[in-house]
Amino acid sequence: MSHALCEALLNLGANLSSKAPQQDQLEPIPLELFKKASSLLNEAGYQTAETDLDLLRNFCQLLTTLNPSAISASRIPLAFHPDDSNRAVILKLSHSLPVYEREWPAPHADAPGIALIKTCASHIGSRGDSVLLNMGSSKDQTVRVLWCQKSSAQTTSKQELLELSAFLPNPFIIGELSHRLTQLGAQQVSNTAVTDQHNHGKTLFTVIAPESAQYQIIEAMLIIGQSPDVMIKHIERQSLHKRVISVVLGKSQKQQVCRVTEYLWGDKILRADPLQEDLEALSRASGHPQDIIRADVLAAWKRRTDSGL
Repeated sequence: MSHALCEALLNLGANLSSKAPQQDQLEPIPLELFKKASSLLNEAGYQTAETDLDLLRNFCQLLTTLNPSAISASRIPLAFHPDDSNRAVILKLSHSLPVYEREWPAPHADAPGIALIKTCASHIGSRGDSVLLNMGSSKDQTVRVLWCQKSSAQTTSKQELLELSAFLPNPFIIGELSHRLTQLGAQQVSNTAVTDQHNHGKTLFTVIAPESAQYQIIEAMLIIGQSPDVMIKHIERQSLHKRVISVVLGKSQKQQVCRVTEYLWGDKILRADPLQEDLEALSRASGHPQDIIRADVLAAWKRRTDSGL
């Protein structure tokens, strides 16, 4: 599978300047991907051969020439020969990944391929709704790589919802009512203690839900909540999208990589936060406090953003 992944990227249009680049020839971002994939294989107990390392380096270099801003993968096929010595390794590597098992013999993922997918998905960030632009495939057609562009719907960051509220006479049914409304599709449930004009204590119960669940939620609030009436108003929820990018720090042989989460509203970046685990790793490696590392990362991120990358 790892060889097929490289073939598919080449077919898509990625460029590889050398047949098998050595570790010290890789740029910082593909080098970071290579190190993480190699570490995953070692932690899983996989015996890495030199050909495996060549494939890892090739894939990481090919992928970064395409400069993806997000990545995702379909479910990964697993198939095991009865005497497969790497079964435990592959199961350990595929932990937390969407997989499915097929009967042997069948096209299946190998350990380096799983390590590459797991590394890239965690390092680059997940892909949202998108439109297919191009496709590359391996020679045996077992792997296809889709090149996509985010859909125009993603730029709006807007959702039409309903806010339903009611006064509950009995606060002890809040737990049961909240559970039922969550089952019906409520996105947010809250309650507040208030007093009416007669200084009587009541509970104001508020629900945010899609319009499709309106009537079922009203029924639950009237019956389970024992409320005499329900107030409804249309609301619009504006939300942020997230994407993870890699920022290069330092110069020459001392370059390092830190991932940064960007928070976008439409196409505008509102804020950026370096990933905590990367800050901790850079702080340990350099001996500098995390606040200094954070400032350096954000300065490098700003230069990257201002240059249009």
